[in-house]
Amino acid sequence: NHEWMLIDHFEYCAKKVLGKDITTKDIGNIDNITLLAVIDHMKTTDTYDQVYLPNGGNTTLAEVNKDTLEVFKEYIQLIDTFRVKFRLSFNNKKYKFLFVHAGINPFRKMDEQTIEDYIWVREQFFDNYKGDTTVVIGHTPAQYVSYSNIPVFSDNNIIFCDTGSYMPNGKVSIVNILTEEYWQA
Repeated sequence: NHEWMLIDHFEYCAKKVLGKDITTKDIGNIDNITLLAVIDHMKTTDTYDQVYLPNGGNTTLAEVNKDTLEVFKEYIQLIDTFRVKFRLSFNNKKYKFLFVHAGINPFRKMDEQTIEDYIWVREQFFDNYKGDTTVVIGHTPAQYVSYSNIPVFSDNNIIFCDTGSYMPNGKVSIVNILTEEYWQA
């Protein structure tokens, strides 16, 4: 979701500076002086309902300077290639596992899900999902649903893998979705 906010923020600010729609695919065609103007605008203008800059945007943009413009361009282009979902099946069972950042909207068919559903949905998914496919998510730390810093394998086929590494007593976890084993650092 933070990468999605960065893409949205970049495109919004590039349009303000250049006066036309710009996508991440166009970043390679922007000269460095203009790109610096876009980045300066990004540092002073918040978008995405005023949450991008205080939620990592300030830190990300503070790292960008003339020496790293090429890295910034490559980073923007790279995150634009990220998949928003990944399906995995075993033993010829179709879609046994679905990996998404936040969840799915349980009131929509799978082919009607939006990127916003995959990266933002929370409570309506947790409370109403009853599917046969196990949905593996991050986004919501396990501490919010179990008050513990270990992965949660819920009864309604949701696996919570985010164990709140940024929180007090949080951990970085690796989860074996088949055996329910996990390793933490």
